[in-house]
Amino acid sequence: MIENKVFSKKPYQRPLSNDFIHAVKLNQMEKVTILLEKNRYLVFDFDFYNMTGLHWACKKGLVEMAELLIKNHADVDAVDILHRTPLYLAIQGEHLTLVEVFQYLKLDSFKEQSISLVDLLH
Repeated sequence: MIENKVFSKKPYQRPLSNDFIHAVKLNQMEKVTILLEKNRYLVFDFDFYNMTGLHWACKKGLVEMAELLIKNHADVDAVDILHRTPLYLAIQGEHLTLVEVFQYLKLDSFKEQSISLVDLLH
């Protein structure tokens, strides 16, 4: 029997997921790192809006936090309850550095379409 399932089916289902998402929102890098060391699957957990830690980092413009989560295999294509991806939230918040991080990583959103940063922002 697998004890550490990768994906939760309910908000805050996994122990420490509430602490994890709260730490992301507060940009507590050290605490997030420690929590991920305890359970690497926390990166996939979500809140009642289906927003993951990466969603929150992108919404708040937390570049280093987003990079940490991406390096820990956060799902960059996850959608929240309104079908918004982390990239969408970064664009909506005009967090250009984060948009550039996504573009640099050549994520699916940019691979499948010929989109420039200028086109995205207009």
